[in-house]
Formats: sequence, structure tokens, C-alpha cells
Amino acid sequence: MHSTKKRKVTRPPSKPRLTLRVGIIGHRARAPEIEADQSYISSLTSVLTVIQNGVVEFLKDHDVRDCFDVKLTPQIRISTGIAYGTDRWAQAATKALKAATQEGDCEWRLELISPAPLGVAAAWAYADAGKVGCADYAATWDIMTEDADIVTALEARWRSLPATSTSQTHPLPLPDGFSCQSLFATYSDPPDGANSLSYAHAADFQLRQCDMVIAVWNGLGSRGPGGTADIAAKAKRLGMPVIWIDWKNPQKEAHFIERIDTDEAIPPIDGWIELSGRPIAETPAIDGRIEDVLRHTLMPSFDESQDHGHGPDHHGAKVEAATYFSETKSEYEPPGAYARMVTLFSQGVGAWAGSLAKRISKPGASLTAKLKLWERRKAPSVHWARSAWEEFVAGNPDEGNQKAPLDGMLWSRFSEADQLAVEYAARYRSAFVRSYLLSACAVLIALLGLVLSDALSPEVKALLVVAELAVLLGIYVMVRDGQREHYHAKLVEYRALAEGLRHQAWLATFGEFALPVTQESRQRWVNWYLRATSREIGPPEGTLNASFQSSLIEAILKFEIIPQIAYHQSNSKKMHAVNHGLHSTGDRLFGATGIILALFLILYLVKILHLSHLFGSDFETVLKHFLDQIKPWVGFFAAFLPTLGSALAGIRFTGDFEGKAAQSEIMATALGGFKARGEELKVRCDWMSTRTFLLDLEAILSEDVAQFHSNYGRQPLALPA
Repeated sequence: MHSTKKRKVTRPPSKPRLTLRVGIIGHRARAPEIEADQSYISSLTSVLTVIQNGVVEFLKDHDVRDCFDVKLTPQIRISTGIAYGTDRWAQAATKALKAATQEGDCEWRLELISPAPLGVAAAWAYADAGKVGCADYAATWDIMTEDADIVTALEARWRSLPATSTSQTHPLPLPDGFSCQSLFATYSDPPDGANSLSYAHAADFQLRQCDMVIAVWNGLGSRGPGGTADIAAKAKRLGMPVIWIDWKNPQKEAHFIERIDTDEAIPPIDGWIELSGRPIAETPAIDGRIEDVLRHTLMPSFDESQDHGHGPDHHGAKVEAATYFSETKSEYEPPGAYARMVTLFSQGVGAWAGSLAKRISKPGASLTAKLKLWERRKAPSVHWARSAWEEFVAGNPDEGNQKAPLDGMLWSRFSEADQLAVEYAARYRSAFVRSYLLSACAVLIALLGLVLSDALSPEVKALLVVAELAVLLGIYVMVRDGQREHYHAKLVEYRALAEGLRHQAWLATFGEFALPVTQESRQRWVNWYLRATSREIGPPEGTLNASFQSSLIEAILKFEIIPQIAYHQSNSKKMHAVNHGLHSTGDRLFGATGIILALFLILYLVKILHLSHLFGSDFETVLKHFLDQIKPWVGFFAAFLPTLGSALAGIRFTGDFEGKAAQSEIMATALGGFKARGEELKVRCDWMSTRTFLLDLEAILSEDVAQFHSNYGRQPLALPA
């Protein structure tokens, strides 16, 4: 059981704030009468009102309140791309709902995603609007961006666009030497389809931020990548609920789309999905389905009947989440048996003994201070310290308010999960170390009772029996507590959660979460919690251009990759040393047993072969007396030393120190490659290369967590046998 000296219990881990992210997509206005049609705004407002009412009612459910912090107002984030048409309707609908919603019911946020830096996107919008005869887009552009809570602009794919400068005619800068009229002719069709490709990137980025999608759509296929049909079909393939507002008849009641018939899987971003039929809408209106959709989207799985690959202790994601929220973490935890053993064998017994002797000989300190054998030592750590986290956030290239949730909410949740993972790691590892060593102690007590049987009084013999029973009972209670409290399962899950939250610090800065809502993801409460946290953080604000990307990669190199390399290099050496120390100590114990038995056998042969006269007349008497005296102790050491060696072998096998050392070597090598790749990338950033780098880095770090899961996930505490 875990030592709890001077425990000071802190508050339980934080529950997430209920946050729903809704993407709005649709066609661009192709005629003035469509642009001015208020029925689109009314239909969007009606759908969003149904969603809001559903969220408010949803939060009253007892199960929902167990998973979310009800003290915080639920939040709905509206995400829409900057184009010419639907974005303005989404902005108008969100603004109306912000004004009409009672305080405490719901908080609305509008997030605009631009397919290019704002000046470039404005030029495209001007050209598009002028080409079809709509009103000047410049008149509402500033209003729309000012009303937004977040504006994220992606790096322009159109490299040939001239540098922008301030124009006297329009509130936003246009390319040098061009008026709005000349843009219609010159820039309405960018070279190599760059315009469409930029919109496709923006749509792909938007989908990664969303839980559900509202499509203002005519039901027909797209003309190219990034079109409404393309985005809607991708959303359905990703498992998102899609609400359909008919573009041709916006007054018609909105419905959830059951399926969109396509002939192919989700294509790469520069392709699009061909439709083989119109979307099939479900019959029930959205207000009859919204609660079920919210439950599927926002809640973890309630399934307690199946083992979904998380071991026999898996009880359903909702139950496991509730267990996490009831945890308490002690402020002070001394190192346990595992940490002491690692310190001993990583230093080596000789070095440890020398350090102890040097400490005892030091004048001036008390004996208690001199015998602090297991004090904590500073070493490279895989976990970010608070100061390093603050430095990373301070260097975050986000231009808006993303730094606040990163520095506050995300740090708090990471530190909570990390501290619990460290505590349960100490409990689990110390428990199996103690169980093996106490088993050897039980054998030691039994052997002492046999060896000293003639010399001990009946009272002392009874005490030895009681002592052995107490040791065996202690092993049983310790293992039973570990099994009942699921030390190994919590160690694995809490470490996976802490690592995932740490990765979000830099993934969120580029709008990457890679956590779609699927049935499989809902069956792991860790995935549910990570997704709920990512909803709260939201996308970055600013232009995600080369400068933004370079700053982000530099921060990742400094605060993630380089510290991880140092940790794995140090950990590899330490685990090799511990594995070698345990192995060599076990070998010495078995070797010592063989030497003792061999010496006893030699002396016994001297006796029975009557060779003692060769060593003098009195030697036979001395030898006989000596053999009689040592015989029980030979049996003692012949039994105890192999038992102790077996205990060390059990610790070595269960701890898998050799496997940990090999995994750290693999990770150090892999991260070294990422370091070189990042150094090269930060001087010539582009959107897809940066995104690929981040996702590849997250994948390799996740593989390390998966290996950790493999090592411990199927090793519950068990009685040593």
C-alpha cells in the first residue's frame, strides 16, 4: 500500500464545460435577390434555436450533469467559412441569438474561417460579388469580422498574388495596382484552381472543428473541391450529424440527413466527392431528434457490458469518467518502493553504499538527516514544468484569446491528470515490488523458524508464525487493494489522458485535434474528455502563414521534442542500469548458493571418505562439529538465496526494464529525426508540410503511449506465485 505521510488532499479533477461546435456551410449568393432573402436567416435562426433549446434541456439530465460542469454556462460555437453568402446569414443569425438568449442559458460564439489572408479573401469576394451583380461586399466585410469572436485565416495557396497595400476606396487592402473593377477581370479565376483549393483547405479545417453541420444546400453535386456537397458528404463519412436546409426552398422544415449516396470514399483535399444520388433526409423534424443527437455527440458511451479492449476492468466510458472526477490527489507523495529500487540499482550497490558512507561521515548533521537514503533527485522529465508551459504559451503565435484557455484551463487539466498518473504509477509499481520482496520475507521467517527451532522458546516460535501470517496477509491486502482500486488501469488511462492534453497545447495552436466523434472514440472516456476539452479551446486566431507556422514549430522543438529526447536518453540509460543490476544481483545470489553448496559438499566428502587425517589428528573432530553446526544454515541459504533471486527476477520481468530501455531508445531516435525535420521545416514552412509534421509527431508520441498501454494494460496486480 502507498505511503501517505503528510498527505494534503487537493480538489477533484475538473469536469469540462458543455460546448457544442456547429459548422454552417452553404452556397455562395449568385444573385442579388438571394443575397437579400431574409428567409435563409430565419431558417438558420430557427434551426439554431432548436439546437440551443436542446442543449439547455440536455444539461438538466442527471447523467449529463455527472459529466459536465453545470456551474459553467453551456457554449455553442458557430463555425463558418468566409465566402459570399452563407457566412453573412450565419453571422446575422448568431448575432440575433446572442441578443435574444437569456443570460445563463447559453453563450454564443462566432468563428470565421477564411480560405486565405483577409485581404486576399476580400479580393475574391469582391470579384465574386461584382461578377454576379450583388452589392459591394466591402460594405459589410468589416462588420462581419468585427462581430466574430475568432477569425482564422489560412495561408494562401495562391503564391503569385502580389503584396497587399491599403486602398483609399475599400476598407480592406487590395493588391497593389488593382481596383475592385479590375479584380473582376484579372483575379476572378486564380491560376491553377488556387481559389478552389484554398476553399477546400478551409472546409477541411472547418470540419475538424465541428461536431455537427448545418448545410444550406440545393442537394446537387459540387463543381469542385470545397463545395457544399463535397463538405456535407465528407461530414457524413466522418460520422457527423448533418442538418439540411433546402437552398431552393428555405421555408421548408429542416431535417437531419440520413445518408448521402456517393460512389467513393473521402478523397484527398484536392479532389471532391461525386454524388450518385440526392441526399436522403430523415422524416422526423430536428426538434424530435436533437436530444438523441446531442447525447451521441457529446456524451461518453454508457456500455458497461462489453470489454472494448481495455481489459477486464473496463466498465463503460461514462462510469470510468465519473471515477476520474471523484479522484483526489495528495499534495505530497514520498517516493515508493519502486523509486527506491530504481535509485539503488541505477546507481549500483557500490556507488550507493559509498554515497551512504560519505553522508554518515559528514559532520554537523543529525543521524536522521544523514540517513535520508531515498531523497528525490532532479532528472530530465518528460512532463512540462509550469514555468516551461508558461513560456510556451507566451510564445504562442495566436493573435486572439487562445492563450487564456491554454494557460489556465488546459494546464489545470493536464496537471491534474499528470499528478494522478504519477501517483497511481507509484502505487502500482511499488505494490508489485513489495509483493515480491515480502514473499521472500515470508520464506525468510519460515526458514528462521526451522533453523532456530531448537534454540527458540514456544512463545518466540508462535511470534514467528504470527509474523509470517502478517506478511502473507499484508501481501494479500496490498494486492486486493490494487485490484479493487484498478491501479494498473488508472495508471494507463490517466497517463494517456495527460499525454493527450499536453499534445493539445501545440495541436490546438494549429487547429488540429484529430479526434472525430465515433462509436469507438466514445467507448474510451479518455477520447471523450480530450474531445470535450478541445471544444472549449477552439481554433487559433490570426493568419496561419509561414511566420505563424515557423514560430509554432520553434516552440514545439524547444518545449516538446528536445526535452523528450533528453528524457528518453536518460531513461534508456537508467532502465538499462536497473535491468542489469537486477539481473546481475540475481545471478550472484544463485552463484552464491552454488558456492555454499559446493563447499559444504567438499567438506562432507572429506568427512565420509575419511580424508580428515591428512589435515591432522584433531581435524576430524573439528570438521564433524563444524558440519553439524552449519548444516541447518546451509539449508537456510540454499533455500532463501534462490528465493530472493526469484523475487528479483519477478520484479525484473514485471517491470520490463529492458523493454522500457529499448522503447526509449526507439523514441529518442525517432524524435531526433523529428528534430532535424523541424529545424529544416521552420525555415520554409507551407501549410500541408506543417500539418503533416504535427500529425506525424502526434502519431509517434501516441505510439509511445500505446506501447505504455501494452506494457501495463494487461498486467493487473496478482499474488506472487
